[in-house]
Amino acid sequence: MTEFQIYGSFQIPFDTKERKFLTEKFWSLHNKFYNCIGCYIYAVTIKKNISSVSKYSKKLEIKYHHIPYYIGTTMSSFGTECFSQKNLTRFNVSLSKYNIRHDPSLFFIIPNESENSKDIKELKTFLIQAGRIVNPVFSDLNGKLPAWSIKGIINSNPLKKCRKIKEAETLKKMMGLMLPEKFG
Repeated sequence: MTEFQIYGSFQIPFDTKERKFLTEKFWSLHNKFYNCIGCYIYAVTIKKNISSVSKYSKKLEIKYHHIPYYIGTTMSSFGTECFSQKNLTRFNVSLSKYNIRHDPSLFFIIPNESENSKDIKELKTFLIQAGRIVNPVFSDLNGKLPAWSIKGIINSNPLKKCRKIKEAETLKKMMGLMLPEKFG
């Protein structure tokens, strides 16, 4: 069985004036992943300051919330694949949908030992399906959503109001598909 290790989230340096990713700076900070293989996840990271005041102290905490936007795989290297022109264009489109305060970030999921491409492809399929639960406009290689949905769980029309379905909530709990508390 292939075991994968997660690395990230790594903020991708981004020039907001020129709307350009600073890929050289990214790889200078995270060079040890340049020649690795596996899955990578582009995400939009939202930072939120939360303060709590008690009788004796004031505490400021920064919470991060990541919205997955694209998942890719590479059998050559992250260095040649992650910031290809096609991927940079795709991720620029995702950033244009979000406020400028949201930062681009990247996760790497790397197999510990073997280079089993079948396992990496299966992992990508799983991650895409999980990503669609939290982001209905989640993109895959073709930028298309599947033609099926499970009402109240996955690929439901985000513009359509839907009443809570008891069975859907039970299935979510059983399958471990519950979302974390709302980030709002």
